[in-house]
Amino acid sequence: MKNFLEFILLTAIGLVIIIFVDDIKWFLFYFFLCVLWVGFQISRQVEFNRKMLRVTRVGNDVKLLALAEALKVSREDMKKIFSNMKQNTDKKDIESLKKDTRDVTGAIIVDDLEL
Repeated sequence: MKNFLEFILLTAIGLVIIIFVDDIKWFLFYFFLCVLWVGFQISRQVEFNRKMLRVTRVGNDVKLLALAEALKVSREDMKKIFSNMKQNTDKKDIESLKKDTRDVTGAIIVDDLEL
């Protein structure tokens, strides 16, 4: 609904400029601002999708660990695998993952995450 209202508002402003302003420069300036606004919205959506994809991949890894546990893989084997993966991961990558997860979920579960 918010996007629809934004569309109606932007269209109404454009129509007012076309109808009541005789100079095309103002409409072109307004059109330029609209193009910048759309580009900004697209870049925000792309960034959110990137973060969502990364969080989904980590979620899939957690599901795989749950399946391994259901298949009676020993806790020690899982701890070895996890500790090896953790050692191979930089602190920078872990902090980046925490930030992406916090951005996607709204910090619901990330603050208690122990990686």
